[in-house]
Amino acid sequence: MFTASETPLVAIVVIIAFGILGWGFYRAKPFGKLGILAWLQSVVLMAPWLLFFGLFAAGIYINIVAILFFLVASAGLYVYLGRQLRAAGQDAILRQKATERLSEKNTSTINSGKNSDSSADSSVVVETIPIPDEELSVIKGIFGIDTFLRLKLFLSRKVLFLKVILEGKRKLSTIA
Repeated sequence: MFTASETPLVAIVVIIAFGILGWGFYRAKPFGKLGILAWLQSVVLMAPWLLFFGLFAAGIYINIVAILFFLVASAGLYVYLGRQLRAAGQDAILRQKATERLSEKNTSTINSGKNSDSSADSSVVVETIPIPDEELSVIKGIFGIDTFLRLKLFLSRKVLFLKVILEGKRKLSTIA
């Protein structure tokens, strides 16, 4: 079944495949449950192919029904792990938002206890100041016509009109 030149080659390929899987696991471990589930998804995708080609390299041939069974089982397991990963990800996001809200409440209660007089000052409303026309014309001159384009949209009876103002000339385009 094996010749002397094939045996080390099959062993090297198997060692490299398991090395790649181990390296992926090592990289996924710091991310906790989410990382392990994502790694398992990649393993599930690679496993039928590794099994088929590994057995083929070893001289063991399996029929097409077994190959299809492995592929369908792999796809089903991949979907199951994906649902588990999505659920765990949602739990992690909700947990993170809850801790952020708790920390914000704690800091706001600490700040309100210290600065009860400055609570009215902390609600500052930021206003946007429009650019004066002189400065706007200077900006247009610096950037040129190609980078500064004004558009106006308006709707009239199922037709959207797009008014493009370029180089001071007005062009009217219709989009139906």
